[in-house]
Amino acid sequence: MIEDDPTIALLETSLLSAMQMDVRHGENGEDGFRQLLDWHPDLVVLDLNLPDMTGLDIIRRINEARLARRPEIIVVTGDKDSKMPFEALRLGANDLIRKPFEHEEFNLRVNAVLSNLDYQRAVEDLQQKMKGDL
Repeated sequence: MIEDDPTIALLETSLLSAMQMDVRHGENGEDGFRQLLDWHPDLVVLDLNLPDMTGLDIIRRINEARLARRPEIIVVTGDKDSKMPFEALRLGANDLIRKPFEHEEFNLRVNAVLSNLDYQRAVEDLQQKMKGDL
């Protein structure tokens, strides 16, 4: 999770931990991106407005890093009128949550993104098995 607001960070950490997920927290873009490269998480919950860079900058850096497995990305923003959330989706974010959010919405969106990831991995495994059988 990359979030500069300590209250939101605590809330998101609590929600993710309650879902039995291991959570690491980056307080700014640089710290969060460095942790992402070291840890290779399945999911990044990303605030779009950070003190040192935007969430868009981080998504671009993830795209340019050519990681072996790109993490799923859920962007979180309090901006109501900004075009930035739509640009995040265009750049490859998997979902968008607007602040303030309901806890249930957060949980449902995280579960949906991770369920889709599980499905993609199952398909990839089957494709690899089929290639091996040929």
